[in-house]
Amino acid sequence: MTTRGRSVFRVVGVVAIVGLSVAIAVKWRLDAAKADQALMLSRLKPFVEVAAVPEPTGLPLLGVEGFDADGYPTQWVDMAGLRSLLKHRRFAALDAAFTHFQDAFEQNPRFERWPADAAEAFGSAEPSLRPLLQDWVEHSPDSFAPWLALGTHLEAVAHGQRGAKVVRETSDGEFDEMRQTLPVALDALEHALKLRPKLVAARSEELWVLVLMSDAFRFHETVRLADQSCPSCFLHRVVVMQSLRPRWGGTYEAMRAYAKTAPVADNPRLRFLTGYVELDRAELAVHDKRLPDAMEEVEKACALGEHWAFLRQRAHVERRGKAFDEARKDLDRALELRPGNPDVLIERAELHLDLKDGESAGKDLLAALRVNPSHFRGEQVYGPTVQTLIHDAWVFRNAGQRDEALRVLDVASELAPLDGEVIGRRVIVLTGGDAGIEGLRAQADATPDDFRSHQALDYALAKENRFEEVVEMWTVFLAHHPDEGRAYSERAGAFHHLGRQRETIADLEKACELGITEGCARLKR
Repeated sequence: MTTRGRSVFRVVGVVAIVGLSVAIAVKWRLDAAKADQALMLSRLKPFVEVAAVPEPTGLPLLGVEGFDADGYPTQWVDMAGLRSLLKHRRFAALDAAFTHFQDAFEQNPRFERWPADAAEAFGSAEPSLRPLLQDWVEHSPDSFAPWLALGTHLEAVAHGQRGAKVVRETSDGEFDEMRQTLPVALDALEHALKLRPKLVAARSEELWVLVLMSDAFRFHETVRLADQSCPSCFLHRVVVMQSLRPRWGGTYEAMRAYAKTAPVADNPRLRFLTGYVELDRAELAVHDKRLPDAMEEVEKACALGEHWAFLRQRAHVERRGKAFDEARKDLDRALELRPGNPDVLIERAELHLDLKDGESAGKDLLAALRVNPSHFRGEQVYGPTVQTLIHDAWVFRNAGQRDEALRVLDVASELAPLDGEVIGRRVIVLTGGDAGIEGLRAQADATPDDFRSHQALDYALAKENRFEEVVEMWTVFLAHHPDEGRAYSERAGAFHHLGRQRETIADLEKACELGITEGCARLKR
């Protein structure tokens, strides 16, 4: 081969190698991008979809009217009820509720939690929420409510896209997705503010968006505007305190200095701001497994008074130290102060698992998921909760406590409606007696209002393919109990076996509407 030939060969070889390297690099980036996308979708998509609660029949408020020692209302927003209104596309009712909450706040700043919680009801990242919120915007473009809800949802989506890891463990793709979402969230919140200028709840959400955008100038301007609208408000100041934590590039000195600027004389709840320094120290100490240090810090925060966030953190430390009775007291009190909060509910669900109480864990987890179905800690608790429920049901069954076993399996079914083990064990519990069909029919006739006696007869008749009788039985029962969602779900099964699909779908829709997750899940199959 000539020298020139060898040179050409070497050039071609180098080009080939470079081309191969580029191709490998491109493929690696594409694979990494696909992995990032899959990871982000897994964080946004609910690991289980539970049924919405039945629609509220009036204003979505819970609790008894009154005020606490700090002058805050003792009634709280029914966040799960607001989500149910959205699912059923009751846009006018949503507009009215949000307006009522904001009106109350503008008349008395101590009602600040109401519009904030109304927004937070939609502060979850599941993809199915966005089209419903956009439909609400189209229905009520001149109402601030859908814009506030949409902006809050998109801020949660951005958090989910980024993930909870430190910067060095977060990929470029995750940051890119977050950066695309944040301006859209900010636009929605700004539009809400144009429609309702004193909407401090929107300012609080904007502050989180601006933290993620690293826009210090607009952040400080938004704080100024929030202070201007409500000088004595607490909630937006909590966001500022959290943004000043060292993990976000701030310092504890800056946190303390900011807390001192709060007008505690105008609102005694502002005294809690300084405790967020000790709260952060406690969280970091738990992470480093320094439980005595964590307890020392959180006790300093709790010394300021009863604040739900401090009590939840103390309970977390107590759980780690196996002080379960103390943790229970703190979490029960935290939920009295902050009813329906998913973070506290999931913490208490974990405590119930520590105590091997599957039913209580399941109920708390269900309540949390009905407000935030994509909660990052929910998935960690889900599997152990379902398994504990199955175990507890079998203990009840073996002890001859059929009703207790079925009650626990009902909770398991709400969490895992299509789980084969849950379904199979319910069949065994219901068909394990010796009464026979006629005996079960007599029991059902003697207790016409008892769902369980009818359910037992249903399963016995189904074993012999007597589905027409099952339909007839449930039809009579439902004539007197039209709000028993489980009965619609059971009758749907009989209609399905009879090949009557229109009736099957109608009953499943009704069961789902009444809050039965199994009905919703079977509709989607």
